Amino acid sequence: MLMLSLNKRLKSVHSLTPTKRRKTAVEIMQPTASTSSKSASTLPEATAEATDSEPQLNVGISNGVEKKKRPRTSEEQTAVSKEKHPLLPPCRNECTRKCYLKISPIRRADIHEQFWAQSYESRRMWLFHHIVRVEVQRRRTTGENSRKPRQSSFKYKLPDDNGNDVFVCKVFFLRTLGYASDKVVTCLMSTTNPTLLSPNPSTRGKHKPSNCVDESVITDHINSFNPQISHYRREHAPRRRYLSPEITIKFMFTDFESKYPKFCTYDKYRKVVQKLNISFCKLGEEECEFCLINQNHRCDSTNDVECDECRKFMEHKALAAKVRQLYAGDKQASVSSEGHSYRSVDLQKVIMMPRLPGVKTAVFTRRLVVFHETFAPLKSLSNTISVVWHEAISGRGADDIASSFVTAMKQESGVKHFTFWMDNCSAQNKNWTIFTAMVSYVNHESGPESITFKYLIAGHTFMSADAFHASVEKQLRKKRICMILMISNNPFQTLIKML
Repeated sequence: MLMLSLNKRLKSVHSLTPTKRRKTAVEIMQPTASTSSKSASTLPEATAEATDSEPQLNVGISNGVEKKKRPRTSEEQTAVSKEKHPLLPPCRNECTRKCYLKISPIRRADIHEQFWAQSYESRRMWLFHHIVRVEVQRRRTTGENSRKPRQSSFKYKLPDDNGNDVFVCKVFFLRTLGYASDKVVTCLMSTTNPTLLSPNPSTRGKHKPSNCVDESVITDHINSFNPQISHYRREHAPRRRYLSPEITIKFMFTDFESKYPKFCTYDKYRKVVQKLNISFCKLGEEECEFCLINQNHRCDSTNDVECDECRKFMEHKALAAKVRQLYAGDKQASVSSEGHSYRSVDLQKVIMMPRLPGVKTAVFTRRLVVFHETFAPLKSLSNTISVVWHEAISGRGADDIASSFVTAMKQESGVKHFTFWMDNCSAQNKNWTIFTAMVSYVNHESGPESITFKYLIAGHTFMSADAFHASVEKQLRKKRICMILMISNNPFQTLIKML
């Protein structure tokens, strides 16, 4: 990294020391022939005969007993419930209501089939409308130790062959539906107010398990690391966010465990990271040429120090890691520093205006090239400074970039020290024009006391300004934004203010 510091008395270049990064490996275990034959011998006889003809995969078999799969969907649960509640015999011939004469056996089977073809909520609704709540007609005298008298009685009705509801006894009603007890009636009617027109909604699956973990706490901790959309991958993965390659899930979980001891397991924390669509992988477009060339290098030496190519690559990785560590240090320092501004600077790729997708007239209109120099804070994007101009005002030469620096620093008149992180573009950020302009501005009466330029390693230049560029292009893709820009005097400036 080349760090250029300009002030009234100092101009220095700092060197960095290399560090070694850790490598990880993935081991793949495959079953041997002996273990395969041993496991095959424990299967049932029918399964062993099938394996002689063709290989088969047996899932859910333990000690020769096949385990039934748990029903997941509503259709599977309904089928299992219907199997558990077959059609039962009707009431006896001694029934005073003579229910067997009112409903034929064929009609009973049809009612049972239609009842269990419904969903759980539909079955509850059907039961509620075929059970009539009435007052108790005859009460018995009770003693002091007797249970509380019931408040109401129930009458039961079923549709006959003509579709008319006829009253039947409770035994005939329940056995027609496949129930052996009246527990379903008690649970339904005891939890429903008599004045309601429909039963209360079921609370199945809505109770919070005792081992449930509040994921919002984990999500807030993950977002405290500020994952950002990649400037390099936003076209291919616009919804994926990225963290610095130096951060690992293990490091994040260790920090989380120190703040919330025994709150969740590592596996739960890792699953929340995956659910938030956060990645730690290297970005393909961010790879530098030196790293790509080294991937095809085959070292014949047993010691990496003896190989000149391997030694240079180790120094390159150590330097990139050290620069990224310094970037992270300035990122933390920007939170509590007063009078010192830390920002990443980058020029967004040219934007052609007007940008009106779907408008045929705009297709044949000559486009105006717009330039956008971003000065984004390292920690958050809430106070980003955007310097915007178009080709009719000026170009994007070294003097134009230097002018944008001065314009951005004038927006923070109370700041005395500036630190800018940039890439290694010599035409914009590494030339004597911008250096001379910064020296002149430092020595001006209204200028700051110091301006420090820090450069990331080529190919490893991911920074906060790239994430802000992704937000700009994301808003440009929205049709609603385009319509607002159409009626604006300064469309791109309006867009930047809306972010």
